[in-house]
Amino acid sequence: MSLDQISVFVENKTGKLNDIIKVLAANKLDIRALTLADTAEFGILRLIAEDTISTVNALRAAGCVVSLTPVLAGQTGQPRQGAGYTGGKRRGHRVYVRFYLLH
Repeated sequence: MSLDQISVFVENKTGKLNDIIKVLAANKLDIRALTLADTAEFGILRLIAEDTISTVNALRAAGCVVSLTPVLAGQTGQPRQGAGYTGGKRRGHRVYVRFYLLH
């Protein structure tokens, strides 16, 4: 299955990640998976959202720099700790997904 991964530029300053989460919460937008890579000055928040378009629009309206990247997602078995998996419930079943970047 192909999904769009949302990448958000985040300044590496106290409260900036919290500001992004507040935007998503205020718009009642759900995150399915996320990862954060940072340096001393900035970070890139990568996330998979339940509603990609609404999430991108809300973040852009809040002044965030946002881009989309297509990724592949597949269902796997029981996740290993720290292996890049996310878990969630859908229709009463446990779902584990691993994301791969398409180049």
